[in-house]
Amino acid sequence: MLSCRMADKPTTLGQAARNTSGPLSLKERFERFMSSSDFTESIDALTVNDNIPGRRKADYLALRRSVIIEQKSIDRDVDAKVSAFLSDFIRQHGSLRAGDVTLASIIDAVVKLPPPNLFKRRLRAILTQRIDDYLAEADKQTRDTRLTFSIPTAVGVVVILNEHAQLIEPDYFVDKAWDMLRKETTPGQLRYPENQIALLISEAHRIATADGTEMIPTETIFSEAGLANPAAVSFAEQLRLRWAEFNRAGSLEWIGPIREVTAREPATRFKAI
Repeated sequence: MLSCRMADKPTTLGQAARNTSGPLSLKERFERFMSSSDFTESIDALTVNDNIPGRRKADYLALRRSVIIEQKSIDRDVDAKVSAFLSDFIRQHGSLRAGDVTLASIIDAVVKLPPPNLFKRRLRAILTQRIDDYLAEADKQTRDTRLTFSIPTAVGVVVILNEHAQLIEPDYFVDKAWDMLRKETTPGQLRYPENQIALLISEAHRIATADGTEMIPTETIFSEAGLANPAAVSFAEQLRLRWAEFNRAGSLEWIGPIREVTAREPATRFKAI
C-alpha cells in the first residue's frame, strides 16, 4: 500500500479562495483547482451538446486525455448508523460504560468479542459502505467515458473528498479501496477493473506533529495494474503535488499505515446506555 500525506500549514486552507466572500468548501476548492489547471478538461463542457443516452461519464480528462478522473464527495457522516449499531450491541452485550463513548471505544469493545464476531463485520460495513458505493459507481463512469472518447488505455482515477465525515477515517478508506481494486468475480477477472487509482483527500482529519505543523491525510491506493503502470504512478504524484501547490502547502510522502490521526472537530460521542 502507498500512503501519502499532505503537509499543510493551519493558515493555508482556503487561501485559494481569498477573493471570494468566504472560504470555499473542499469540494468547491477542488473543482476550482481542476478547472484552473492547464492539464485537465471538463467532460461536462466537452459533451454539453453531445450526450449519448444511457452512457455515464466521469468529471475530467487529463494529460491529453490519457487520464480519466471521477470526483466524489462524502457529504454526510454515518453517526446515525453507528448509533443504531451501538444500541444493538448494548442489547446483546450490555453497556460499555456510563456516559458517552467515542467510536474508538466502540471499536475496542467490538474487537474483544469472541468468534464468530458478527458485530465486527457489521461495523466495518457501516464505516466503509460509502467508499464501496462510490468506487462501484465510478467504475461504470470510467468505463463509459472510455467508450465515449475512444481512449481504451487511459488511466482511471477516483478522487474522494472528505471534509466533514470524521467517522470515516483514512484507514478505513485504505482498507476498503485496497480490497475493491483487487476484488475478483472469478479467478483473474476483476470486479472493478476500470480505475487504477483511488485517492482520498480527508480534511475531516488531521495528523499532529511534534513541531505543531498541521498535516492533512491524502491517501493514494493503486490497483496491481496501476502499480505496474509508470504513467499511473507518475500522474498520482503530479496530482498530489499540484494540489499542494494550489493550497500553498507542502507535500510529504511515506509508505505505511496512518497513525495518530485525529478528527478536525471534537470527536462524535454516542450514548452508551
